[in-house]
Amino acid sequence: MARRRIELSEAALAEDLAAGRCSQAEIARRHGISRRHLGEIAAGRSRPAVAERVAKLRRGDRQRFHRRLVELQDKALRTLTSAVEGRKVSSVALSAAKEILNRAPALDNRGQAPDSPDRPDTPSRRALMELSPKLRQAVIRELGGPEE
Repeated sequence: MARRRIELSEAALAEDLAAGRCSQAEIARRHGISRRHLGEIAAGRSRPAVAERVAKLRRGDRQRFHRRLVELQDKALRTLTSAVEGRKVSSVALSAAKEILNRAPALDNRGQAPDSPDRPDTPSRRALMELSPKLRQAVIRELGGPEE
């Protein structure tokens, strides 16, 4: 019975550390441990299974974030292209589109970074290459990219 409780508390502790929504002092208080002990746990010097679980949770969060950016790239490119073509686009949508495209330029459609950022194998890069040269250059310029 005691072993099961420890496993559950380690899982909850790892989730709290990975989420990063609270200070370490708050996490330590919630779990009934000292801040120093929590620091040892976070560094992997005490209860290394917790640190391993935190790392795994964070990797999963990053992968979900990258996949979501890939999903949003196509819509962001359409929004930016519309703005460049002179159609009315809200400033918020335009800012969001630029942020998405600038944050996720080198992700393939699985949410993984390709070996080279110059490889045109991302959904947004393929769509960008399908634009006319003049429109493509205007979109790249709007993103702050280099002139061709």
